[in-house]
Amino acid sequence: MRNGSELRLALAGDWDLTRKEELRQLLVEMDGKKPIVIDLSGVTYADSSFLHELSVLRKRLANCSITLSAPRPPLKRVLQLLSFDKLFQIVDTE
Repeated sequence: MRNGSELRLALAGDWDLTRKEELRQLLVEMDGKKPIVIDLSGVTYADSSFLHELSVLRKRLANCSITLSAPRPPLKRVLQLLSFDKLFQIVDTE
């Protein structure tokens, strides 16, 4: 969803290899012309394919502000362990 100042994407459910193409299509539509906020509050599971697609987005849009919003504690811990907090801004709530 676009608004005046940012592009927002809300994700929900389990994100694993079976949904990799779906996630790829959602992320490829982002052009980096506006800051991006990806709401992770509804994500209940994420495997390495999910993390890979986030890293591809970060590499492709290296100069764009990308915020990962409200990840649940287990996902937030994984993001921190893999240093995604150095690639993205991670916030608990928006």
